[in-house]
Amino acid sequence: MSAPPTVRWAHCTYGHRRTCDYHVTMVTVGGELSELESALATRFRADSARMLAEVADAIIARFPRLADDTVVPTGFLHTTLASHAATFAQLLERSPAVAPPEVSELGRTLAAIREPITTLTRVFEIGHETFWQLLVTMISESEDLRGSEVELLRLLTVRLFDYMQVNTSAALRAYIQRDGEETKATQRRRLAVVRGSLRGEVADQELEGVLGYRLLSQHVAYAARGTALEADELNTVIEQLRRGVRPIQHVTLYDDDVLYGWFTPRDATWHDRLAELSVPTAVTVACGPARHGPEGFRQSHRDALEVLRVADALDASGVRHYEESAVLALATHDPSAAKAFVDHQLGPLAEPSEQTQHLLRTLQVYLAENGSPTRAGRRLHTHRNTVIQRMERVEALLGRRLDPSSLALRVAAELSTITASRCSAPRADTASEPRSARC
Repeated sequence: MSAPPTVRWAHCTYGHRRTCDYHVTMVTVGGELSELESALATRFRADSARMLAEVADAIIARFPRLADDTVVPTGFLHTTLASHAATFAQLLERSPAVAPPEVSELGRTLAAIREPITTLTRVFEIGHETFWQLLVTMISESEDLRGSEVELLRLLTVRLFDYMQVNTSAALRAYIQRDGEETKATQRRRLAVVRGSLRGEVADQELEGVLGYRLLSQHVAYAARGTALEADELNTVIEQLRRGVRPIQHVTLYDDDVLYGWFTPRDATWHDRLAELSVPTAVTVACGPARHGPEGFRQSHRDALEVLRVADALDASGVRHYEESAVLALATHDPSAAKAFVDHQLGPLAEPSEQTQHLLRTLQVYLAENGSPTRAGRRLHTHRNTVIQRMERVEALLGRRLDPSSLALRVAAELSTITASRCSAPRADTASEPRSARC
Protein backbone atom coordinates (compact mmCIF):
# COMPACT_ATOMS: atom_id res chain seq x y z
CA MET A 1 0.00 0.00 0.00
CA SER A 2 1.19 3.46 -0.78
CA ALA A 3 1.62 5.96 2.04
CA PRO A 4 -1.26 8.36 2.60
CA PRO A 5 -0.65 11.79 1.16
CA THR A 6 0.67 14.54 3.40
CA VAL A 7 -1.42 17.70 3.11
CA ARG A 8 -0.93 21.38 3.85
CA TRP A 9 -3.49 24.12 3.10
CA ALA A 10 -2.81 27.48 1.48
CA HIS A 11 -5.33 30.30 1.34
CA CYS A 12 -5.06 33.27 -1.02
CA THR A 13 -7.09 36.41 -0.43
CA TYR A 14 -7.37 39.12 -3.06
CA GLY A 15 -7.96 42.54 -1.51
CA HIS A 16 -9.40 45.64 -3.09
CA ARG A 17 -5.90 46.62 -4.24
CA ARG A 18 -5.64 43.37 -6.19
CA THR A 19 -2.71 42.07 -4.15
CA CYS A 20 -2.30 38.63 -2.61
CA ASP A 21 -1.76 37.63 1.02
CA TYR A 22 -0.84 33.97 1.43
CA HIS A 23 -1.41 31.98 4.63
CA VAL A 24 0.06 28.55 3.91
CA THR A 25 -0.67 25.58 6.14
CA MET A 26 -1.26 22.51 3.85
CA VAL A 27 -0.46 21.13 0.36
CA THR A 28 -0.79 17.68 -1.17
CA VAL A 29 2.57 15.96 -1.69
CA GLY A 30 3.47 12.31 -2.12
CA GLY A 31 1.01 9.47 -2.57
CA GLU A 32 -0.53 8.23 -5.81
CA LEU A 33 -2.22 10.47 -8.37
CA SER A 34 -5.92 10.59 -7.52
CA GLU A 35 -8.72 10.41 -10.05
CA LEU A 36 -9.70 13.92 -9.03
CA GLU A 37 -6.24 15.29 -9.80
CA SER A 38 -6.18 13.48 -13.12
CA ALA A 39 -9.63 14.84 -14.02
CA LEU A 40 -8.57 18.38 -13.09
CA ALA A 41 -5.46 18.18 -15.27
CA THR A 42 -7.49 16.79 -18.18
CA ARG A 43 -10.10 19.52 -17.84
CA PHE A 44 -7.41 22.22 -17.70
CA ARG A 45 -5.65 20.92 -20.81
CA ALA A 46 -8.93 21.09 -22.73
CA ASP A 47 -9.46 24.76 -21.93
CA SER A 48 -5.93 26.03 -21.26
CA ALA A 49 -5.50 27.94 -24.54
CA ARG A 50 -8.57 30.11 -23.93
CA MET A 51 -7.79 30.67 -20.24
CA LEU A 52 -4.19 31.67 -20.79
CA ALA A 53 -5.19 33.98 -23.65
CA GLU A 54 -7.61 35.70 -21.26
CA VAL A 55 -4.78 36.10 -18.74
CA ALA A 56 -2.67 37.76 -21.44
CA ASP A 57 -5.57 40.07 -22.35
CA ALA A 58 -5.98 41.11 -18.70
CA ILE A 59 -2.31 42.02 -18.46
CA ILE A 60 -2.36 43.92 -21.76
CA ALA A 61 -5.41 45.89 -20.59
CA ARG A 62 -3.24 47.23 -17.77
CA PHE A 63 -0.02 47.52 -19.83
CA PRO A 64 -0.94 48.17 -23.51
CA ARG A 65 2.74 48.74 -24.30
CA LEU A 66 3.27 44.97 -24.02
CA ALA A 67 1.09 44.46 -27.11
CA ASP A 68 2.76 47.19 -29.17
CA ASP A 69 4.66 45.43 -31.95
CA THR A 70 7.00 48.44 -32.25
CA VAL A 71 8.17 47.64 -28.71
CA VAL A 72 7.94 43.84 -28.46
CA PRO A 73 7.40 41.12 -31.10
CA THR A 74 3.82 40.61 -32.27
CA GLY A 75 1.93 38.31 -29.90
CA PHE A 76 4.84 38.27 -27.45
CA LEU A 77 2.78 38.21 -24.26
CA HIS A 78 0.22 35.69 -25.60
CA THR A 79 3.05 33.37 -26.64
CA THR A 80 4.65 33.71 -23.21
CA LEU A 81 1.38 32.88 -21.40
CA ALA A 82 0.62 29.97 -23.74
CA SER A 83 3.88 28.33 -22.65
CA HIS A 84 2.31 27.63 -19.24
CA ALA A 85 -0.26 25.20 -20.61
CA ALA A 86 1.98 22.14 -20.48
CA THR A 87 3.98 22.95 -17.33
CA PHE A 88 0.95 23.82 -15.18
CA ALA A 89 -0.94 20.71 -16.32
CA GLN A 90 2.08 18.62 -15.34
CA LEU A 91 2.15 20.36 -11.97
CA LEU A 92 -1.49 19.33 -11.40
CA GLU A 93 -0.27 15.77 -11.94
CA ARG A 94 2.34 16.22 -9.19
CA SER A 95 5.35 17.03 -11.37
CA PRO A 96 7.75 19.60 -9.82
CA ALA A 97 6.93 23.26 -10.44
CA VAL A 98 9.06 24.33 -13.40
CA ALA A 99 9.15 27.72 -15.14
CA PRO A 100 9.10 27.46 -18.95
CA PRO A 101 11.97 29.26 -20.76
CA GLU A 102 9.55 31.94 -22.00
CA VAL A 103 9.23 33.25 -18.44
CA SER A 104 12.89 34.20 -18.27
CA GLU A 105 12.58 35.75 -21.71
CA LEU A 106 9.73 37.89 -20.35
CA GLY A 107 12.02 39.20 -17.62
CA ARG A 108 14.83 39.91 -20.09
CA THR A 109 12.46 41.64 -22.52
CA LEU A 110 10.97 43.98 -19.92
CA ALA A 111 14.47 44.95 -18.80
CA ALA A 112 15.57 45.52 -22.41
CA ILE A 113 12.63 47.86 -23.16
CA ARG A 114 13.37 49.72 -19.90
CA GLU A 115 10.15 48.82 -18.12
CA PRO A 116 10.58 49.26 -14.34
CA ILE A 117 10.82 46.11 -12.27
CA THR A 118 7.49 47.03 -10.67
CA THR A 119 5.87 46.35 -14.05
CA LEU A 120 7.18 42.80 -13.94
CA THR A 121 5.89 42.15 -10.43
CA ARG A 122 2.52 43.70 -11.30
CA VAL A 123 2.28 41.49 -14.40
CA PHE A 124 2.58 38.43 -12.17
CA GLU A 125 0.05 39.78 -9.67
CA ILE A 126 -2.52 40.38 -12.42
CA GLY A 127 -1.71 37.04 -14.03
CA HIS A 128 -2.03 35.15 -10.75
CA GLU A 129 -5.35 36.75 -9.84
CA THR A 130 -6.86 36.34 -13.31
CA PHE A 131 -5.65 32.75 -13.65
CA TRP A 132 -7.03 31.84 -10.22
CA GLN A 133 -10.43 33.29 -11.04
CA LEU A 134 -10.56 31.40 -14.35
CA LEU A 135 -9.62 28.13 -12.64
CA VAL A 136 -12.35 28.62 -10.04
CA THR A 137 -14.88 29.26 -12.80
CA MET A 138 -13.65 26.16 -14.67
CA ILE A 139 -14.27 23.99 -11.60
CA SER A 140 -17.71 25.42 -10.91
CA GLU A 141 -18.82 24.92 -14.52
CA SER A 142 -17.45 21.37 -14.97
CA GLU A 143 -20.01 18.66 -14.30
CA ASP A 144 -17.36 16.01 -13.69
CA LEU A 145 -15.71 18.17 -11.01
CA ARG A 146 -18.82 19.26 -9.13
CA GLY A 147 -19.14 18.04 -5.59
CA SER A 148 -15.38 18.21 -5.00
CA GLU A 149 -14.97 21.99 -5.14
CA VAL A 150 -13.48 22.40 -1.65
CA GLU A 151 -10.81 19.76 -2.13
CA LEU A 152 -10.00 21.03 -5.63
CA LEU A 153 -9.70 24.63 -4.44
CA ARG A 154 -7.32 23.51 -1.72
CA LEU A 155 -5.19 21.72 -4.27
CA LEU A 156 -5.29 24.59 -6.78
CA THR A 157 -4.50 27.29 -4.23
CA VAL A 158 -1.28 25.71 -3.09
CA ARG A 159 -0.08 24.47 -6.46
CA LEU A 160 -0.80 27.78 -8.16
CA PHE A 161 1.05 29.56 -5.36
CA ASP A 162 4.08 27.26 -5.77
CA TYR A 163 3.94 27.65 -9.53
CA MET A 164 3.79 31.45 -9.41
CA GLN A 165 6.65 31.57 -6.92
CA VAL A 166 8.89 29.55 -9.25
CA ASN A 167 7.94 31.62 -12.29
CA THR A 168 8.24 34.98 -10.56
CA SER A 169 11.71 34.08 -9.26
CA ALA A 170 12.88 33.01 -12.72
CA ALA A 171 11.57 36.19 -14.35
CA LEU A 172 13.09 38.46 -11.70
CA ARG A 173 16.49 36.78 -11.97
CA ALA A 174 16.45 37.23 -15.74
CA TYR A 175 15.28 40.84 -15.42
CA ILE A 176 18.01 41.77 -12.93
CA GLN A 177 20.71 40.09 -15.02
CA ARG A 178 19.62 41.82 -18.23
CA ASP A 179 19.07 45.14 -16.47
CA GLY A 180 22.62 44.97 -15.13
CA GLU A 181 23.92 44.25 -18.62
CA GLU A 182 21.88 47.14 -20.06
CA THR A 183 23.08 49.51 -17.34
CA LYS A 184 26.71 48.58 -17.91
CA ALA A 185 26.31 48.93 -21.67
CA THR A 186 24.70 52.35 -21.25
CA GLN A 187 27.46 53.46 -18.89
CA ARG A 188 30.13 52.28 -21.34
CA ARG A 189 28.40 54.15 -24.16
CA ARG A 190 28.07 57.33 -22.10
CA LEU A 191 31.68 57.12 -20.95
CA ALA A 192 32.96 56.57 -24.50
CA VAL A 193 31.01 59.58 -25.80
CA VAL A 194 32.22 61.81 -22.95
CA ARG A 195 35.82 60.75 -23.55
CA GLY A 196 35.42 61.47 -27.25
CA SER A 197 33.91 64.89 -26.51
CA LEU A 198 36.76 65.80 -24.17
CA ARG A 199 39.18 64.94 -26.96
CA GLY A 200 37.16 66.97 -29.45
CA GLU A 201 36.15 63.88 -31.45
CA VAL A 202 32.39 63.85 -30.71
CA ALA A 203 29.87 66.45 -31.82
CA ASP A 204 28.19 68.46 -29.09
CA GLN A 205 24.75 67.32 -30.28
CA GLU A 206 25.68 63.66 -29.77
CA LEU A 207 27.02 64.39 -26.28
CA GLU A 208 23.79 66.17 -25.35
CA GLY A 209 21.70 63.30 -26.69
CA VAL A 210 23.61 60.61 -24.81
CA LEU A 211 23.76 62.49 -21.51
CA GLY A 212 20.41 64.25 -21.72
CA TYR A 213 22.26 67.39 -20.66
CA ARG A 214 22.20 70.86 -22.28
CA LEU A 215 25.61 72.30 -23.13
CA LEU A 216 24.52 75.91 -23.76
CA SER A 217 24.45 76.53 -20.02
CA GLN A 218 26.81 77.23 -17.15
CA HIS A 219 28.62 74.16 -15.86
CA VAL A 220 30.43 73.15 -12.70
CA ALA A 221 32.30 69.87 -13.06
CA TYR A 222 33.42 67.71 -10.17
CA ALA A 223 35.31 64.48 -9.62
CA ALA A 224 34.48 62.52 -6.46
CA ARG A 225 36.30 59.54 -5.10
CA GLY A 226 36.14 57.35 -2.01
CA THR A 227 37.54 53.99 -1.02
CA ALA A 228 35.62 50.87 -2.02
CA LEU A 229 34.26 50.64 1.51
CA GLU A 230 32.97 54.19 1.28
CA ALA A 231 30.97 53.76 -1.95
CA ASP A 232 27.67 54.24 -0.14
CA GLU A 233 29.04 57.32 1.59
CA LEU A 234 30.07 58.72 -1.78
CA ASN A 235 26.53 58.30 -3.08
CA THR A 236 25.24 59.99 0.06
CA VAL A 237 27.50 62.98 -0.56
CA ILE A 238 26.21 63.33 -4.12
CA GLU A 239 22.63 63.15 -2.88
CA GLN A 240 23.48 65.94 -0.42
CA LEU A 241 24.81 67.94 -3.36
CA ARG A 242 21.54 67.52 -5.24
CA ARG A 243 19.47 68.60 -2.26
CA GLY A 244 21.74 71.44 -1.17
CA VAL A 245 22.69 73.00 -4.51
CA ARG A 246 19.38 72.15 -6.23
CA PRO A 247 21.01 72.30 -9.68
CA ILE A 248 19.00 73.10 -12.79
CA GLN A 249 20.48 70.01 -14.43
CA HIS A 250 22.87 67.38 -13.14
CA VAL A 251 24.53 64.36 -14.70
CA THR A 252 26.93 61.81 -13.22
CA LEU A 253 29.16 59.14 -14.74
CA TYR A 254 31.16 56.40 -13.01
CA ASP A 255 34.59 55.38 -14.24
CA ASP A 256 35.95 52.65 -11.97
CA ASP A 257 36.44 54.25 -8.54
CA VAL A 258 35.81 57.86 -9.63
CA LEU A 259 32.44 59.55 -10.03
CA TYR A 260 32.40 62.42 -12.53
CA GLY A 261 29.62 64.95 -12.48
CA TRP A 262 28.48 68.17 -14.08
CA PHE A 263 25.72 70.47 -12.92
CA THR A 264 24.23 73.82 -13.88
CA PRO A 265 23.97 75.95 -10.72
CA ARG A 266 20.69 77.66 -9.93
CA ASP A 267 22.43 80.77 -8.57
CA ALA A 268 25.76 82.06 -7.29
CA THR A 269 25.37 80.37 -3.88
CA TRP A 270 26.46 76.96 -5.20
CA HIS A 271 30.01 77.48 -3.90
CA ASP A 272 28.77 78.08 -0.36
CA ARG A 273 26.31 75.20 -0.61
CA LEU A 274 29.10 72.79 -1.51
CA ALA A 275 31.06 73.96 1.52
CA GLU A 276 28.16 72.77 3.68
CA LEU A 277 28.39 69.17 2.47
CA SER A 278 29.09 66.58 5.14
CA VAL A 279 31.99 64.70 3.56
CA PRO A 280 33.51 61.61 5.25
CA THR A 281 37.27 61.56 5.76
CA ALA A 282 37.79 58.99 3.01
CA VAL A 283 35.92 60.98 0.34
CA THR A 284 37.23 63.79 -1.87
CA VAL A 285 35.00 66.01 -4.02
CA ALA A 286 37.19 68.05 -6.39
CA CYS A 287 35.30 70.92 -8.05
CA GLY A 288 36.16 72.91 -11.14
CA PRO A 289 35.06 76.53 -11.54
CA ALA A 290 31.80 77.57 -13.17
CA ARG A 291 32.28 77.87 -16.91
CA HIS A 292 29.86 78.40 -19.80
CA GLY A 293 29.01 76.51 -22.97
CA PRO A 294 30.39 73.32 -24.55
CA GLU A 295 34.01 74.32 -24.03
CA GLY A 296 33.20 75.32 -20.46
CA PHE A 297 31.79 71.81 -19.92
CA ARG A 298 35.13 70.35 -20.98
CA GLN A 299 37.40 72.89 -19.29
CA SER A 300 35.65 72.73 -15.92
CA HIS A 301 36.11 68.95 -16.05
CA ARG A 302 39.84 69.34 -16.77
CA ASP A 303 40.09 71.79 -13.89
CA ALA A 304 38.32 69.34 -11.56
CA LEU A 305 40.84 66.64 -12.48
CA GLU A 306 43.66 69.02 -11.63
CA VAL A 307 42.07 69.69 -8.25
CA LEU A 308 41.79 65.95 -7.66
CA ARG A 309 45.44 65.47 -8.60
CA VAL A 310 46.56 68.11 -6.12
CA ALA A 311 44.28 66.70 -3.42
CA ASP A 312 45.83 63.27 -3.96
CA ALA A 313 49.31 64.70 -3.68
CA LEU A 314 48.43 66.50 -0.45
CA ASP A 315 46.52 63.46 0.84
CA ALA A 316 43.58 65.82 1.31
CA SER A 317 39.88 64.96 1.39
CA GLY A 318 36.63 66.86 1.69
CA VAL A 319 35.38 69.45 -0.80
CA ARG A 320 38.25 71.02 -2.74
CA HIS A 321 37.84 73.98 -5.12
CA TYR A 322 39.87 75.02 -8.14
CA GLU A 323 40.54 78.50 -6.76
CA GLU A 324 42.50 77.06 -3.83
CA SER A 325 44.39 74.53 -5.96
CA ALA A 326 45.01 76.35 -9.25
CA VAL A 327 48.50 77.66 -8.43
CA LEU A 328 49.71 74.28 -7.21
CA ALA A 329 48.15 72.57 -10.21
CA LEU A 330 49.81 74.91 -12.69
CA ALA A 331 53.15 74.81 -10.88
CA THR A 332 53.37 70.99 -10.89
CA HIS A 333 52.75 70.31 -14.57
CA ASP A 334 56.50 69.91 -14.90
CA PRO A 335 57.53 67.95 -11.77
CA SER A 336 61.26 68.36 -12.38
CA ALA A 337 60.96 72.13 -12.78
CA ALA A 338 58.72 72.33 -9.71
CA LYS A 339 61.26 70.39 -7.63
CA ALA A 340 64.11 72.59 -8.83
CA PHE A 341 62.09 75.72 -7.99
CA VAL A 342 61.37 74.49 -4.46
CA ASP A 343 65.00 73.50 -3.87
CA HIS A 344 66.17 76.93 -5.05
CA GLN A 345 63.71 78.84 -2.85
CA LEU A 346 63.88 76.71 0.30
CA GLY A 347 67.35 75.16 0.17
CA PRO A 348 67.96 72.94 3.24
CA LEU A 349 64.38 73.55 4.37
CA ALA A 350 63.20 71.33 1.50
CA GLU A 351 64.95 68.28 2.94
CA PRO A 352 62.41 65.64 4.08
CA SER A 353 63.67 65.38 7.66
CA GLU A 354 61.38 65.58 10.70
CA GLN A 355 63.00 68.80 11.93
CA THR A 356 62.79 70.67 8.62
CA GLN A 357 59.21 69.50 7.99
CA HIS A 358 58.22 70.88 11.39
CA LEU A 359 59.76 74.23 10.53
CA LEU A 360 58.26 74.17 7.05
CA ARG A 361 54.75 73.66 8.44
CA THR A 362 55.22 76.68 10.72
CA LEU A 363 56.50 78.71 7.75
CA GLN A 364 53.43 77.78 5.68
CA VAL A 365 51.06 78.97 8.41
CA TYR A 366 53.18 82.08 9.09
CA LEU A 367 53.03 83.08 5.41
CA ALA A 368 49.31 82.29 5.19
CA GLU A 369 48.75 84.68 8.11
CA ASN A 370 50.70 87.44 6.32
CA GLY A 371 53.69 87.24 8.65
CA SER A 372 51.73 87.57 11.91
CA PRO A 373 53.32 85.39 14.63
CA THR A 374 50.29 85.94 16.86
CA ARG A 375 47.75 84.63 14.36
CA ALA A 376 50.10 81.84 13.29
CA GLY A 377 50.53 80.84 16.94
CA ARG A 378 46.75 80.59 17.35
CA ARG A 379 46.44 78.28 14.38
CA LEU A 380 49.37 76.16 15.54
CA HIS A 381 48.22 76.20 19.16
CA THR A 382 51.54 77.58 20.35
CA HIS A 383 52.91 80.88 21.74
CA ARG A 384 53.83 83.70 19.37
CA ASN A 385 57.39 83.68 20.73
CA THR A 386 57.74 80.04 19.68
CA VAL A 387 56.70 81.02 16.16
CA ILE A 388 59.25 83.85 16.15
CA GLN A 389 62.02 81.49 17.29
CA ARG A 390 61.16 79.00 14.57
CA MET A 391 61.17 81.73 11.91
CA GLU A 392 64.62 82.77 13.10
CA ARG A 393 65.81 79.19 12.54
CA VAL A 394 64.17 79.24 9.08
CA GLU A 395 66.06 82.44 8.20
CA ALA A 396 69.28 80.82 9.38
CA LEU A 397 68.69 77.84 7.10
CA LEU A 398 67.74 80.02 4.12
CA GLY A 399 70.55 82.49 4.69
CA ARG A 400 68.26 85.49 4.18
CA ARG A 401 65.50 87.50 5.82
CA LEU A 402 61.94 86.28 5.37
CA ASP A 403 59.63 88.37 3.22
CA PRO A 404 56.01 87.35 3.97
CA SER A 405 54.85 89.14 0.81
CA SER A 406 57.10 87.09 -1.48
CA LEU A 407 54.93 85.17 -3.96
CA ALA A 408 57.83 82.89 -4.87
CA LEU A 409 58.37 81.92 -1.24
CA ARG A 410 54.65 81.29 -0.68
CA VAL A 411 54.40 79.09 -3.76
CA ALA A 412 57.55 77.19 -2.90
CA ALA A 413 56.33 76.51 0.65
CA GLU A 414 53.05 75.08 -0.65
CA LEU A 415 54.72 73.17 -3.48
CA SER A 416 57.15 71.51 -1.11
CA THR A 417 54.46 69.13 0.14
CA ILE A 418 53.79 67.93 -3.40
CA THR A 419 57.36 67.77 -4.66
CA ALA A 420 58.33 65.79 -1.58
CA SER A 421 55.90 63.14 -2.85
CA ARG A 422 57.50 63.24 -6.32
CA CYS A 423 54.13 63.88 -7.90
CA SER A 424 53.96 63.11 -11.60
CA ALA A 425 52.36 65.36 -14.19
CA PRO A 426 48.85 64.60 -15.51
CA ARG A 427 48.84 62.46 -18.62
CA ALA A 428 45.55 63.32 -20.30
CA ASP A 429 42.44 65.38 -19.81
CA THR A 430 39.89 62.67 -20.48
CA ALA A 431 37.39 61.39 -17.97
CA SER A 432 39.12 58.01 -17.85
CA GLU A 433 42.62 59.05 -16.89
CA PRO A 434 42.81 61.19 -13.76
CA ARG A 435 44.53 58.48 -11.80
CA SER A 436 47.62 58.68 -14.00
CA ALA A 437 48.35 61.98 -12.29
CA ARG A 438 48.46 60.58 -8.78
CA CYS A 439 51.56 60.60 -6.63
